[in-house]
Amino acid sequence: AEGFLADRQGEPQAVSIAARVRRQADVAARKARINGQQVTFIATEEPVVEIPPGDLDRVITNLLSNALDHSPPGGVVEVSVGTSRGEAVLTVRDHGTGIPAGMGTAIFERGLRATMSRPGHGLGLAIVRRVVEAAGGQVTAGNHPSGGAEFRVQLPLHRKSGAQAKQ
Repeated sequence: AEGFLADRQGEPQAVSIAARVRRQADVAARKARINGQQVTFIATEEPVVEIPPGDLDRVITNLLSNALDHSPPGGVVEVSVGTSRGEAVLTVRDHGTGIPAGMGTAIFERGLRATMSRPGHGLGLAIVRRVVEAAGGQVTAGNHPSGGAEFRVQLPLHRKSGAQAKQ
């Protein structure tokens, strides 16, 4: 693995993605209030995935931070968790300017940033992609028809029923 992701955050475990997202969304919402922003969270289900909990936290934190950075003052970041076709689905949507035309999947490349006017090193979305793919999932990004960017993370559901999920 490349150095920027070589420091995996533990061993894969059964993890409640909704519980972890809820916790991170609450933290992000407190920070967002400084700019008059809001973070909303909806979980239609409580899916369990198998991933190192620290890695999942990195994915969630990077997506939320990115969405808040690209949302205007007073903007809303919408976060949801559910399932679709045997996968857990995490969606993070902002109401900013969206992904610039022509960026496509390049937005997930290491060192690439959609705009140089914002701070950062262009590692956040690259880390998201590497972590999600290492867990057998995929991440996609696009512009929402009503405006803003929307990131969708799909992870395989944990197969062992009755397993105690780490919160």
